[in-house]
Amino acid sequence: MATAGDYIVVVINGISIVVTVVGCILTILVIWTRPALRKLVNAPLVSLGCADILFVTLYSPSWIQQILNPQWEPPPALCWACKLFHKVPAEAFTVGQLLALLNGALNPVVYGVMNKNIRQGYKHIWDRVLNFIT
Repeated sequence: MATAGDYIVVVINGISIVVTVVGCILTILVIWTRPALRKLVNAPLVSLGCADILFVTLYSPSWIQQILNPQWEPPPALCWACKLFHKVPAEAFTVGQLLALLNGALNPVVYGVMNKNIRQGYKHIWDRVLNFIT
């Protein structure tokens, strides 16, 4: 049986996910729409915002999987959804884990696209690897 503390953690995590996505989207929109803020100095903010949105989007299914775990008992206010919790196919759990792992794999790509120095570093590494192979 879940305790009151478990429910508090679930609610706080849910709120933090929504706040993270909305906050990052607003930050990116403000920087892109205001010419005064479109400076190289703000590029790391956009890059970090994209990485945060990517993390939250890809990790949320894994986090939801923990909520939908059959051992987790929802509060009485959510009992209308109890029958839905047990109908989640095993493949959905696998996809959730895959998306969480994909987040870690995509971070270098996101930073590479957003940062010229990292892009040049990637090119340098690939040039050395290809020269070593040939």
